[in-house]
Amino acid sequence: MITLNKTEFLNGIRAIKSSCGKTNINPVLGTLHLKTIGQGLEITATDTIFSARTIIEANVKEQIDICVNADKLESIVNALDDIITINCPKEVATISSGKTNFDVLTLNSKDFPTISFELSDDKVVLSKDDFVKGVNKTVISTATEGHNLLSGVCFTFKKENGYEMVATDGNRLSRVEFNNIVNKEGQYVIPHNILNNVIKDISDEIEIYFNGNKVIFKTGKSLFSTQLLNGSYPKYEQIIPQNAPLKAVVDKNELLKSLEKVAIMSDSRTNVTVFNFRNGELHLATSCDNGKAEDTIEVSFDGELKIAFNFRYVLEGIKAMQSDVVEFGMNTASSATVLNGDFCYLIMPIMQKG
Repeated sequence: MITLNKTEFLNGIRAIKSSCGKTNINPVLGTLHLKTIGQGLEITATDTIFSARTIIEANVKEQIDICVNADKLESIVNALDDIITINCPKEVATISSGKTNFDVLTLNSKDFPTISFELSDDKVVLSKDDFVKGVNKTVISTATEGHNLLSGVCFTFKKENGYEMVATDGNRLSRVEFNNIVNKEGQYVIPHNILNNVIKDISDEIEIYFNGNKVIFKTGKSLFSTQLLNGSYPKYEQIIPQNAPLKAVVDKNELLKSLEKVAIMSDSRTNVTVFNFRNGELHLATSCDNGKAEDTIEVSFDGELKIAFNFRYVLEGIKAMQSDVVEFGMNTASSATVLNGDFCYLIMPIMQKG
């Protein structure tokens, strides 16, 4: 039997549960592996590509080594009181608190994949604030489908020149640069899924270990592991325009509110919104089979340019910016536009007929 603190147990479950796999492939992938280690409980999850492990304190009176359905375990622990006990004499785990008992069928831990979390000497240490900032501003530009290069975030380490994080799905690109010295060189493409998982459980800093084609993140008592994405990442420096003769500066919140209003009448298949910059004003327009919407806000711009974007791309980019204003760096209606706030965000326009 072991005794655990509910809050610590629940936080541990939630920190790694998203790394569980689909049970229709293999039922054990939908479980959490619970194993006592000294006076602690090790919790492991994996879908065979992404893996995570955390350790929480426990009063261990009897060793356990079981696999329990992750969804059921989270719901049970969430429903119990502050002090929880687990007793597992055979194929059933009894999870109790006060007068409440749950009997849960377990799976054999021998069927759980063997996961290695061996830490190499090749590592970098990044601050929590920088890492979270970089992830939040780049994952919006990753491809959501598939497990290829464009579904990852490219980390480029430049020793004394700092490092940067870049992501692109072919329609937009995010680039966040940091001046912190990392004493490491190299480029690594890391799947966005694991980055989203790590920032949910990050402590004061994040240690990133590189071991061949594998990367491991260590934060607090948690470890997250996955394979790096192989291949040559696009040469994004060549994609970002060096010159943008047409510049417009707009209040971020005003643009956000205006976009959200006109988006109500956008075509759900294309999300097209026409941006008409003209002598101090930005006129936004959308249309669909049910009608159209228009709105006008003030902008610092001298000249005229009509250009169309997927409004969702614009919204996601400016929502990730912490600056009060957004600068549009433009050239023509058919060339890439760069939005600058507290990071670089590039969007390809949508070509309009006529």
